[in-house]
Amino acid sequence: PIKELSGLCLEERALSFRGNSDLSFDFLSKYVPRLVSELRELDLSECALTGQLNYDILRPQRVYLNDNRLNGTIPDRRGPSSLRMYRGLQSLHLQYNLLSGSLPNALRSATSLKELRLDNNILTGTIPDIFDELQELEFLTLNNNELFGSVPDGLCDATFDNGGELEDLWADCREGPDGAEVDCSCCTMCFA
Repeated sequence: PIKELSGLCLEERALSFRGNSDLSFDFLSKYVPRLVSELRELDLSECALTGQLNYDILRPQRVYLNDNRLNGTIPDRRGPSSLRMYRGLQSLHLQYNLLSGSLPNALRSATSLKELRLDNNILTGTIPDIFDELQELEFLTLNNNELFGSVPDGLCDATFDNGGELEDLWADCREGPDGAEVDCSCCTMCFA
């Protein structure tokens, strides 16, 4: 079997693309989904990917798409299919991209999620009350976005200090010249 081809590495149901490739995410979306359904891990971090996310690319258990130039919104389906959308997902790293819009309600179906890294994007709106269903969540980074309002009580209840699994909760809760963007009494790291 092919193990490596121009930086593309396939091993033990994991696909990673090493190096700066300047690939279009739209190109990958056409060819990778057939492989993705069988993958446990997809690592396309730091590949200078451009384009918009689609649901097919988020099917493996661990997805690393951080440090690219992805834009658009995080996929959110409506109706019965949204209940399965993120099921089985354990790690989702989308930090350091150009993602916008609000946090999708479909994330509530990611009941196996341990890591959700969404920092350093352009996400907007309030932090939805969807995280109390994510009992396995250990790391949540929301800082350096355009989020505002209060961290939901259910999320604070899930923190390690309150007997939950959530060890790291990062948000823009440090007082700046215009006040804090996010009111958070349980964050482990506050940014301005």
